[in-house]
Amino acid sequence: MGLTCAAARAESSDDSRLPEIDVRRLMVQKSWVFPKRRLGCATSPEAAKSAFARGQCLLFLEGASNVPYPDVVHDLTCSAVSSKSHGKPYVRAYAMRNGGIVGQMVEWPARRWNNTPTWCSTQSLGISFAEKTAANLRIEVFDEQTQLSSIEIKLGDVPLHSPVTQQLEQKIQTRNHQPSSVSFQVLDSRAFLERRTVFFVRHGESVWNKAQEQLQLNEMVSTMDHPLSAKGRAQAESLSQRIAKAAARGRPELAGLLRPEAVYVSPLTRAIQTAVIALGPAITQAKGHTNMFLMANAREKQNFGGLDSRPTMTGIGVLQRSLDELKALYQGDEAEIIETFNQLHFDVRDVEGIWWEEAASENKDQLQVRMDEFMSQLLYSPHQSVVVVGHSHFFREVFRRYLSSDFKDQNNKLATEITKQKLMNCGVARLELDPTRGVGGEPIMNVQLVLETTLSSDGGLLACCSAHSAGLSMEEEWDNTAENNAVQDLEEESIVRPLRMNAPVRDAALTVDKNKSR
Repeated sequence: MGLTCAAARAESSDDSRLPEIDVRRLMVQKSWVFPKRRLGCATSPEAAKSAFARGQCLLFLEGASNVPYPDVVHDLTCSAVSSKSHGKPYVRAYAMRNGGIVGQMVEWPARRWNNTPTWCSTQSLGISFAEKTAANLRIEVFDEQTQLSSIEIKLGDVPLHSPVTQQLEQKIQTRNHQPSSVSFQVLDSRAFLERRTVFFVRHGESVWNKAQEQLQLNEMVSTMDHPLSAKGRAQAESLSQRIAKAAARGRPELAGLLRPEAVYVSPLTRAIQTAVIALGPAITQAKGHTNMFLMANAREKQNFGGLDSRPTMTGIGVLQRSLDELKALYQGDEAEIIETFNQLHFDVRDVEGIWWEEAASENKDQLQVRMDEFMSQLLYSPHQSVVVVGHSHFFREVFRRYLSSDFKDQNNKLATEITKQKLMNCGVARLELDPTRGVGGEPIMNVQLVLETTLSSDGGLLACCSAHSAGLSMEEEWDNTAENNAVQDLEEESIVRPLRMNAPVRDAALTVDKNKSR
């Protein structure tokens, strides 16, 4: 919908002096390497007594390849259409003994329009290592209600913490004669007993944010997936400078931010630009092996009418768009940042298919599934130091859902603020996570605002109007009916729309204002 900012400025930008960059060369795809049962110490007496600390079987699902689709789908479409354009494959797994299920059945959510889906997330099979040798592992791939393929192997024969790829037995007739396979690892929960540190970084100001502040509705609705504004670029550069100063001072509490093992980045353009500008210089100077993983689960909460969170690109196209927008953002002064971009490495497997919600908005159940998988990816990551570059609304929902009661009791003021307000643009929060609590056990044990970060209330378009208390819970936020969604989102953002507004402006604002200041 509309031209991108890069395309609109292409004629005025002379980048002929820059080397051509083949973004395919920057793409990496490697299996995640987990520690070989590095047994840590539980962080509390209660955790030490848990089944998790005594050793449970965890299953890390990396992905599947050549996933078939039901012939009925193929028959309704042109035979020339690739299977990659169809289907919503998801995976179910469980342990079996004597023909019955032991432990618990777990599922990984559907990936849309992708015959090579990736999950890279971990769930517990609910059985101990004492039960492991006598059990079988069964993995099944579904599309809607149709079982596409499956495999059953002896769990005791699977090497721990080692990538395994197994060919699947297909359950349906398909014209695709390539064998399907699934890649996974069986993990020991005792390798994840120690708390881990994760940094949340909010992106810089976007063109959408700026347009809202100035009531430029045409700018807001003429483009999707808005890039950084000039101010957003300056904010990202300022963060890069603050990181460099912290590194020079040798601040140990920020070690994971100064030299992360991995950067998980929302695939939305403004987040990728922020990651490259703010973190890229330190990563390239360190000459390590830090990769940037485009993580669909880290994308912004998708509200009704939110064109800034409605992308159109997948796979390599996401990287190419980010590069084009960086060139447009710097307009003749881009040599240094483009050279930084050219030295980074990106894993784009997670965005090869449709990685956003195709409906107008994301409902609370969809968001909850996504947040649970996101938290699993943080708790059971093979990377000991992780930085997540993402968005204010999504981060706020994560705090609301996973902040521990202990932290709320001991830090009531900050706990209240981070669940009702948002990180400033290019603000940084340092989190401590306890994997022994699991996704459902409020695993965020501590939060600190670092590098001069402050919180701010929602503002922007018509913020001068009267407001009421903010900070509805996710359950409260979605309690209203679909026809009241626009009004409800305005309530969440502390805006009460005056009825005296000019009708066209009011209607446009109801559509777009709910996504302000992401």
